[in-house]
Amino acid sequence: MKQREYKDYKAYVQHQKEARWSGKEEGYFKLHHKKHLIEFRLWFATAVPHITFKDSRSICLGPSFCAEVVILRELGSDCIGLDLIATPPWSIAGDFHNVPFGDKEFDFVYSNALDHANDLNKFVSEAKRIVKPNGLIMFHLHLGQGCDRGYESMSIQIPEDILHRLPEFEVLLNQPIDPYPSGSRNMNWTLLLRKPK
Repeated sequence: MKQREYKDYKAYVQHQKEARWSGKEEGYFKLHHKKHLIEFRLWFATAVPHITFKDSRSICLGPSFCAEVVILRELGSDCIGLDLIATPPWSIAGDFHNVPFGDKEFDFVYSNALDHANDLNKFVSEAKRIVKPNGLIMFHLHLGQGCDRGYESMSIQIPEDILHRLPEFEVLLNQPIDPYPSGSRNMNWTLLLRKPK
């Protein structure tokens, strides 16, 4: 795993905020939001055998365009997103290294923003903390992505970079992402894990 170096945490936060939609690029937002809606409908279907989304409570960490929040709400989940820049009504402003919710609050925790974390141990620890016993964590990863350009803060090379941080969790899915209708291949791996009761 490789890590981008920042002068301090403030510099990290500023860099990540630049990657988020802030209301100035509405056309870009609408285009990507629509594209991702299609993908998330398919991707969350892979979790359906393991969870009933209807009447569940879920959170998306670092959702950016918030398509994942929209789809989870469509599936009947009481879902909220948490990102450095809020996108009402889908997400609130906050830091996924310090999630402003209590322990064991969510049935389902989702993120595809692990490569934007400054402290991966803290990120994973927060996901573990807020998910209920027998609840699910789903991560979509971009394995092999560099962190020397763009807004990624780290490069995750193999699923074990994440899995060894959740040794007590049952691994339900550890496989390439499929289907991928847009062809952009920004994410290429799925992890779905269940917290012990």
